[in-house]
Amino acid sequence: MEHDLSLDTVDHGGTGLHRGPRGLCGKLVVATSEAQVAQLRVLEAKARRMGDFPDVAAANGVRLQRKSPAEVKEMEPEVHCVEALYSPRTGIVDSHGFMQALLTDAEARGTTLALRTRVRGGRVYDAGVLLELESVDSGDFFFLEAQEVVNCCGLAAPRVAQMLGMEEIPRAYFCRGSYYALQGGLKPFSRLIYPVPEPQTSGLGVHATVDLQGQVRFGPDVEWLPNEIRPGKEVDEVAYSPQQAIAYEVDTNRSKSFYSEVRRYWPQLPEGSLVADYAGVRPKLSGEPAADFQVARYGKPLG
Repeated sequence: MEHDLSLDTVDHGGTGLHRGPRGLCGKLVVATSEAQVAQLRVLEAKARRMGDFPDVAAANGVRLQRKSPAEVKEMEPEVHCVEALYSPRTGIVDSHGFMQALLTDAEARGTTLALRTRVRGGRVYDAGVLLELESVDSGDFFFLEAQEVVNCCGLAAPRVAQMLGMEEIPRAYFCRGSYYALQGGLKPFSRLIYPVPEPQTSGLGVHATVDLQGQVRFGPDVEWLPNEIRPGKEVDEVAYSPQQAIAYEVDTNRSKSFYSEVRRYWPQLPEGSLVADYAGVRPKLSGEPAADFQVARYGKPLG
């Protein structure tokens, strides 16, 4: 799987990305109606908030350029828009290769990776944190004592915080995002194509991604899941169980909305060319508009 990001920081950040496959393809954020131009300006202003330079966005090293419809047509003949922002330094990376590079760096500094290990309980006390863990393979229980523990357990982070007896734990809202792949050997774009995100929503819109092999996918959409997707089982419990396919299945009935969304910026999308590909589940702190993160120490928000 490939993911996109700005490569301005990749070249100098020392993150290990320089050792993995990557491609500098660029990204277009397109307004497909005059009503969306104002929102495009909001995005541009956010990028420029650390400085005011022609065609250069200083924030986070991201460089943006305004593009007219004619300029976009020269770059991407299939794309329809009334205006666009172009990020020439956005690229794609092999996410698996990136994670492997991070693991290699971490292990070189004494880190041990323990897979297939469940958190079963624990507590926070003055000297640190005591965790009760279980090996998935052997079923053995053991304890681990640490001065500090970072709870970055994805969908299960609130549940793990509850196990540790922490307070002020936010409720988890689960949002599934599906992707559809473009079949038939079609390769309409050489760059990432993003619609202007709708304000007060949880997603960035159904955008076009291009992987390192040139395969085009569209997504993700937004599908809020009920607290329980199996009788007596909440989303995170199912997602980390042998029945996890239930949490990550793509609803083929959602293809109609995909055609509608994609045709806003690619009107020539052929009927029948999209096939359900894969889905992910994103944990949120609220519904619409969705909040993504909370950083807290011992259950008390840091700000």
